[in-house]
Parts: sequence; C-alpha cells; structure tokens
Amino acid sequence: MSRYRATSPRHTFNKPDVTPLVDLTFLLLIVFMITAPALEYSLDIAPPELDAESIEEVEHRIVNLDKSGSIFLNDEKVTLPELQSRLIAIAQKNRSIQIYIRADASRLYGDVIDVMKLVRQIGISDVSLVTQAENE
Repeated sequence: MSRYRATSPRHTFNKPDVTPLVDLTFLLLIVFMITAPALEYSLDIAPPELDAESIEEVEHRIVNLDKSGSIFLNDEKVTLPELQSRLIAIAQKNRSIQIYIRADASRLYGDVIDVMKLVRQIGISDVSLVTQAENE
C-alpha cells in the first residue's frame, strides 16, 4: 500500500470568488463620485430677483494698545483723556459706530478693560476685541 493518497484533479470550492464583485463596486463608486458634482451644477436655475435695501457699512474706529503702553486711535497716538474726548465727539456724530480694541498680548488685562469701560461709559455699545488666528 502506498502511503500517499491519490489526489483528485477535481477540487470543489465552497466559497464564491468575490474579487470581481469588489472590483465592480469600486468602479461604480468612482463613477458616482465623478458624476455627482457634475449633476449638481448641471441644473439651470435662475433664482428670483428681489429689490432689497442695501446693507449699509457701519463706521468703525480702532483703538490700539501697544506693548510700550501707548494708546492709538486708528494710527494717531493719544492719551486716555484725549481718547475719551475724541470718542465723545465721534459718538455725538454717529451713535452706531463700532469700536475695535486691538491690544498687544503683553498688555495687562486691566488696561484693556479700562479702555473698554471708557468706551462703554461714553455710550458706544458696539465694542469688540481683535484677536489673531492661532498658528497650528
């Protein structure tokens, strides 16, 4: 007797081969990824026109506080009392003015709050602090 079994040339596979199905799935996915954006812009749509009031640009001023302790209104160096008198004159002309406070990061928190309080006491309610985007 022989120790080796005779192998049959016929093998039966119990699992179907899914490689063609996976290829077809990826092909369809690529086709839909390419054609979907084209379908979105292929529609010819003309939205209705509307006569609306134009958006008025609000006047603004920038108060800068540099690291040396100086205060600037836009680009002109001023003292705190001068800033107050100039902002009063500006607020009398235009109550809806925006004030942006831009301070150096090394300035004390109290200095920035003092300027913000001064602006609010004058009667200007639209005060914003200017920051920079963080570097990633």
